[in-house]
Amino acid sequence: MLNAQVTWQLFPFGPLPGHFMPVEDFEASAGVKIENDSEGGSSRVTGRELQTCAFSIHVSKVTGGNPRLTYEALRKLKGVSAPIFISGGTSMSLPNTVLDLLQTSDWKQALTFNGAVTLAKSLLLGSSLGGVSYMLTDVQIDSELLDKNGELIDARIRLSFTEDAGERQSGGLKVLINGKDITASIAVTGCVYEMHAEGEADSLDIRFADTQKRWVGWKPSKEGDTVQITDGVINSGVMFIEYLKPESGEYTLRAYSVPKSGRNKKSRSFESLSLPQLASTIASDNKLTVKNYGVSDIKYPYIQQRGKSDLAFLHERCKLAGASFLVFNKTLCLYDEKTMEGRDAAKTLTLGPSVEAKFTDDAHTAYSSATLRNSAHTGTSEDGNVKTGKNLVVTVSEKTTAQAEANKLAQSMLRNANKNIRRGEITMTTQRELAAGSVVRILANGWAGNAFIYRCRHDLKAKKTRFWVREPLDY
Repeated sequence: MLNAQVTWQLFPFGPLPGHFMPVEDFEASAGVKIENDSEGGSSRVTGRELQTCAFSIHVSKVTGGNPRLTYEALRKLKGVSAPIFISGGTSMSLPNTVLDLLQTSDWKQALTFNGAVTLAKSLLLGSSLGGVSYMLTDVQIDSELLDKNGELIDARIRLSFTEDAGERQSGGLKVLINGKDITASIAVTGCVYEMHAEGEADSLDIRFADTQKRWVGWKPSKEGDTVQITDGVINSGVMFIEYLKPESGEYTLRAYSVPKSGRNKKSRSFESLSLPQLASTIASDNKLTVKNYGVSDIKYPYIQQRGKSDLAFLHERCKLAGASFLVFNKTLCLYDEKTMEGRDAAKTLTLGPSVEAKFTDDAHTAYSSATLRNSAHTGTSEDGNVKTGKNLVVTVSEKTTAQAEANKLAQSMLRNANKNIRRGEITMTTQRELAAGSVVRILANGWAGNAFIYRCRHDLKAKKTRFWVREPLDY
């Protein structure tokens, strides 16, 4: 493929002014798995193999390039995934539209006029290579020219890519209202699913065109109509519809993982309840089930909910116990933060220099210790990793029943003050397996180690995942 422009991870390869890097020897595969039907005498595509591609670039100092620096820069990007786009020349790839057609149909349907046109456009006009991300797996110098001082002045660099397996998920985006799949009757133009791991309801925003005029005048019922979306391994679980309203010829649907009752402000009191029991009461009041992951059963003699929503009130109580909660699929999951953050990483993310990532370290504002005071006891706690010498002093009106309880409260207050000291915000192409509450290992400039995802936003139409992380604490 000559004189083509290939772009990967915002790294362009091709004819560039002052830095000519022509793409050569482009190779790509679009493997599919075919199963023969012995009875019907036909063949059916039953799945996809990982796509691969490879090509060479020519870098020369004569045209303003730097072969050595280019080679070293590309080697540092090994393991990074991003889409590949091709313009001009010939692309030997199959886009997702064709692959989806082949995976769910027989070959006769693929050879319809529309299928043939789509395939021809992919092969002859260029497109994104398969519509998913590709990982740079190998960088090799095929040929080189050195000057008399041994400096590399001209080189052909061979690049190899493999489709990111984590991105290839079957099924596509589906929308279910009250458990019924309505995907075929609407045209989704926007879908953002945002998850929270700390005391907030997940949210879902869907924009769609009512192509079959089924939703004109429809309004969610007060009894709690629900929506659920899936896209491969992404699953919002059942969510409660807040509203459906027309906007500029389309409809916008907003939903939360908690019904409106859980977000309304109220005042009431509770006697002789532990935190798990309080969570169970709040869950039951809002038609949710509850699960407890490691939160202790210490009882509170008397507590008041004053002009706060159930979610805000429970979040406030969780902070006093070093705990938190999330709500997914009509279940309130109460968990101990130290336990949740201390799990093994589910995935390693190697972030190249072009990944949008921002890391913040406010170590100078951290507290080395905490002192909690009430009318019964004075509790203390220390963070041995913080050397600022700053002491956090907190006074609470609630009486503690023992010194150990006061020390536990002090530790929870210290954790709450320090847990977001080292944090980050990252945007990548769709990372379907990431979710709020997950632990990942991040390798990047500014971060090398485990990170706890406390918020995660999937924009399923823009094919972007943005997530917010913090460094796990060991107390």
